[in-house]
Amino acid sequence: MRLAEDASPHQTKRHRGRRGSGLKGSRTERMVEQLADFKAWLRDNPVNERIAARTVGARASTYWRLHEKTFAKDATRTGEKRGFSSSKTLASAYRNS
Repeated sequence: MRLAEDASPHQTKRHRGRRGSGLKGSRTERMVEQLADFKAWLRDNPVNERIAARTVGARASTYWRLHEKTFAKDATRTGEKRGFSSSKTLASAYRNS
């Protein structure tokens, strides 16, 4: 008895698009400013991936909390004034730069 084949002969896999394509659009002016300011802040707060509190993600989270009100507003804006949506995306942008 073949249960796997007989159970759902008409079901097909859902199409999920291009997973992992990395096509997320271009950076806005505000994103470029945020990233540049984060890089400048990192000069005084260096990254050390061997210490959990000093990884890129931890530093981005700390920086995000220091500017939480303005970054939260920037995340919801439109056009060139839109900023990064979270500290994780800021850390990812730093890693990719």
